[in-house]
Amino acid sequence: MKKSVSRIALTLSLLGLGIVGATGVSTTTAHAAKLSAVPKNLRSTWGMMGEEDYMVIFTKNSFSFSTIRRSKNKNWVLEKSREPYVSLKLGKKVKANKTFTISKNKYGYAYVHYRLKRESSSDKFYFKVKGKKLKWSDYANGKEAEEYTKLPTMASRTAFFGKY
Repeated sequence: MKKSVSRIALTLSLLGLGIVGATGVSTTTAHAAKLSAVPKNLRSTWGMMGEEDYMVIFTKNSFSFSTIRRSKNKNWVLEKSREPYVSLKLGKKVKANKTFTISKNKYGYAYVHYRLKRESSSDKFYFKVKGKKLKWSDYANGKEAEEYTKLPTMASRTAFFGKY
């Protein structure tokens, strides 16, 4: 009788551990997707020329994006007075106009999730670095990605965007 009671107790405890372990794994996997810092390969200034010239800046804990202008010092900087200016800090939750979260997906893209007060829904953009190019896409698999060039110094910005 003692053996059967102890076997039942052992079986129930192992089942309990199995259930806790299974839920613990899935919870851990879900939380592991969010990153606590911007990946090092994304941290830089990136530029794109087109109808309008844009710049994206990633630091360890921030994300900024806007069109560009020449400063008084003749440097290329983000234009803060025009749309679509975005400057956000990395957070654990998305807060409108304040924080963003960053995660990785199965395609190797880091995705930035943020929300702006002027928009009713939140946005997710997908980024991947290949060499000195940053791919920015609205799609998780990188389809229809725009390419930005790495511009780590003021001199490289001037060379890329010109001196006008």
